[in-house]
Amino acid sequence: MILDGPLLYKNKSMNDPEIFNFLNGTIGCFSTAYPNAERDNQDSLAVIPISENEGLLILADGIGGHKAGDQASKIVIETFHKIANNWKPKYKNLTELILDGFQVSNNNIRSLGIGAGTTLIVAEISKAYVRFFNIGDSCGFLYGGKGNLKYKTLEHSAGGLAKSSQLFKEKEIEEKKGNNELLHALGDEILQIGISSPIETSTRDLILLCSDGLTSNLTE
Repeated sequence: MILDGPLLYKNKSMNDPEIFNFLNGTIGCFSTAYPNAERDNQDSLAVIPISENEGLLILADGIGGHKAGDQASKIVIETFHKIANNWKPKYKNLTELILDGFQVSNNNIRSLGIGAGTTLIVAEISKAYVRFFNIGDSCGFLYGGKGNLKYKTLEHSAGGLAKSSQLFKEKEIEEKKGNNELLHALGDEILQIGISSPIETSTRDLILLCSDGLTSNLTE
């Protein structure tokens, strides 16, 4: 199926992945609630075409321990969808649009006044490069055609910082209490956003955006 418009999933639980042709490649989307969880799916995601050569991939994981995590992630998707429409008169480039999306989403979440929060990972993609923007422990990966890891975003969590220090083995980090404690998220008073430089991509590269529902259960 060819994707010719924005694709929005807001707290949707799916039985199977949905596959689309997007830019010069193929994209698959999947989201579901935590197995046997009493609450609804906290995750939301979007694929937003910008032009024939550019697009945005967006994933937000509402913080389950906070009130209205599902609402916070949904606010992010709705905010980016709104500002991406007719964006050129206001923004010089996609980087400006994305950073404003973070700020406006944060303001909208904080305006709820109930301590809601969410992680967010955004990938700005074109036919030649990818650039990642993130806050929280949802991750962005770039893999080569043979499965080699080219780039991974830094998780804004105690465990993420421990991994980046390279002073601990992955198993040691997993066994430490509080390793998944978030350091930054949307909903905070002050934003701490991770931004990569544009990274050149090749035809067979794989871009992966995921919540900790994946990274907490699979090793890199």
